[in-house]
Amino acid sequence: MIILGLTGLIGSGKSSAAITFRSLGCGIVDGDAISRALTAQNGAALPALREAFGDGMFDEKGCLLRKKLGSLVFRNAEELGKLNRIMQPLILEEIHRRIREMAEQGPDICVLDMPLLFEENLDRLCDVTVCVTMPEEERLRRIMQRDGCTREEALSRSRSMWSQEKKAERADHVLDNGGTPEELDRQVLQLFSALKKGSRHV
Repeated sequence: MIILGLTGLIGSGKSSAAITFRSLGCGIVDGDAISRALTAQNGAALPALREAFGDGMFDEKGCLLRKKLGSLVFRNAEELGKLNRIMQPLILEEIHRRIREMAEQGPDICVLDMPLLFEENLDRLCDVTVCVTMPEEERLRRIMQRDGCTREEALSRSRSMWSQEKKAERADHVLDNGGTPEELDRQVLQLFSALKKGSRHV
């Protein structure tokens, strides 16, 4: 089984590429979904998050106030580091569990859909890495439209990650999402076909 690490900045279209990989029969390990499960009500990360960030980050039902926590960590590198030190070991444990599960299920390609693939050195788990890119202004516009946030808020979320240029330079392959959804799909299919044939080059 080939393990493909898929990454990109927020709003780049990484999730769209993952959907296309899934439609082609690839197994998907979704980092965002893992994080949401760990921080859902009664999630495994909640006790440590409450200890680190206080009761004020939780509502009266014990649910994490994600937006409030996000507003804190995206503008404060020290708080973001604290969050990552709690979350990343739990996420890594779940990634390993899901990779083992995928190996038993038998897809030829397992896609690790990870926003912080390089930042957290998760690329060491991968046979090949892929970065989805998008022109900056279009990417920010999509974030603002999707999340109802300001341009500055969209920028602050991006600043918590490596730059698009740095991610693209580190990746084995770059998918350019500056065109239509169909053009992104074609690039995914081209890469998928090459990997299925045993080539790491497109």
